[in-house]
Amino acid sequence: MTELGKFLVFQFKYHEEMRHLYWQKDATAKEEARKTLDDGKTLQMIDQVGVQCCQEATSFLGECGKVIEEHFDDVGHCSELKLSDRKWTVSCGIWRTAAHKPQKMNWKMQAGVKLPMDGSEIIVWLWGNRKAAAVQVMVNELNGAEEARRNEVGAGRGYVALARIPVISPGHEGFVIDRDELRDRIKTAFGQITEQKLDCIYHFMESGFIAPAASS
Repeated sequence: MTELGKFLVFQFKYHEEMRHLYWQKDATAKEEARKTLDDGKTLQMIDQVGVQCCQEATSFLGECGKVIEEHFDDVGHCSELKLSDRKWTVSCGIWRTAAHKPQKMNWKMQAGVKLPMDGSEIIVWLWGNRKAAAVQVMVNELNGAEEARRNEVGAGRGYVALARIPVISPGHEGFVIDRDELRDRIKTAFGQITEQKLDCIYHFMESGFIAPAASS
């Protein structure tokens, strides 16, 4: 078993405290919150957690990126892997085998993973350029897919969640979480997207029409 990272798990478990004491964007509010501790060692620990948990999040998202690349290189194509250490997301543009790579990253579809700073659920997602219509097609074609909640993944329409994977189970004790298990569940979520499914969905993003083989 490979651990997710103790600093990252600490962030998940104490996300409210970390939000006020470390992530707070309002400098005045952050300073006032930190004054309530009046403990240099505790503040030093919080700062260490903030730095280290970002490194552990980035490391895990890097593994998620490899999962995305390996899967979509097998069923189609993917390119321009993008990892945001600020939003804790990783994504890339994807396209079907028979299609040309979109120019200037003008993607018709993207796939990605979002790691929650509050430790709730990892979101495995797809995005399509036809917004509400894209959501409907992806929900119809992919088992368990549902429209992502507002701003859950990104701004605007067109996002579906393929899976919401709980990070910390109720009653979890300690700071050890199995990183390999989370990665395997992400792999399983993307695994239902076969070459035929991707071809069907991408055809719709290109043309606005469902390919004849969509339901086969």
